[in-house]
Amino acid sequence: MTIVGEVTCPGPLFVKGKIDGNFSGGTVVIEERGEIHGKIAAGEIECCGHIEGSVVSDKFIMRKNGCHFGTVETKVLEVDPGANIDCVLQSGFSETSDSSVVKIDLEGIRSVFDEREKSWAIDLPWSERRELFDQILILLGKGKQLIKITGERGSGKTTLIRMLVEKLSPDTKVCIINEPVGSVKDLLLTLAADLGISIDKSEPQRDLIQRIRAAVYGVGSDDEKASLILVIDDAHLMYPATIEGIIRSLTTVYGGNEELLQLIFFGTDEIEGKLVHTTREYFEDETNCFLVLEPLTIKDTAEYLRYCVQLASDTDAGVCLSLFPYETIKKLHISSGGNISEINRLAGNVLRSAS
Repeated sequence: MTIVGEVTCPGPLFVKGKIDGNFSGGTVVIEERGEIHGKIAAGEIECCGHIEGSVVSDKFIMRKNGCHFGTVETKVLEVDPGANIDCVLQSGFSETSDSSVVKIDLEGIRSVFDEREKSWAIDLPWSERRELFDQILILLGKGKQLIKITGERGSGKTTLIRMLVEKLSPDTKVCIINEPVGSVKDLLLTLAADLGISIDKSEPQRDLIQRIRAAVYGVGSDDEKASLILVIDDAHLMYPATIEGIIRSLTTVYGGNEELLQLIFFGTDEIEGKLVHTTREYFEDETNCFLVLEPLTIKDTAEYLRYCVQLASDTDAGVCLSLFPYETIKKLHISSGGNISEINRLAGNVLRSAS
């Protein structure tokens, strides 16, 4: 049996079929085959089945095999082993909290989403972005020479580069090339300039590489090698020959025993078609050195929106949940495809309209 629409029941309600709509009442028990798709506001909720939507309750109990996907705002939470909660959670909120009378600076919050260069999803603990960021640091710490990170436009590649620079040790020199279109020598000249090396465009490429090596290892000290990371953003714009030439010139991926630096390529998946066979073989052997900035999951989208609202307004989490309820989050996630730039744009438009 399926009910479509709003349901209100002050007494105990046992759901064995499906409710496609919002529910409000006293006590509701979703049995093993029961489903509710919509907002639930009840005194006590016990779930053995499936909930998709926002939950507001005094007590929320998730039984074994129960599943909830959405947001939860509750005073008391009980979760049995085997239950699955994939949601934004606010437990133990204050009884005196009344989000309806809290004044929210929508314009101030909107300004957060206008800062397109700040994709704070990486700051979220336990998010997939945080795991990927930590994995990059681990690979660099292990001395991996070649790392490739791909993601669609607007997925946060530029922000990830900025955060890497901030996180790495001050003793680590990071050189960033943002416009990698040109020959191998063009990129080497850009790197040399970043390292403070005087540039002579007429000198042979081999001599230029030797001068870069001398700058990395330090003047008068061949025993101590400085830590140097070369980051190439928008690497998918490079010519295949340039990619191969840079790898041959600055790493030992193609052979040799004197490594020079660690190289990170950032780009879209278009870069795959520009890698030579030897480089592909490297990533087949070093599978953990090939990372992908996947679109945000709906859970990370919810956490990201909540985080930005709290950061901008210093308000409590309950207000954040009310400002972006599950239904809104779901629409934003579907419309954006989990792309951070699109989430920022859409959330900014929503808040602009609301203000």
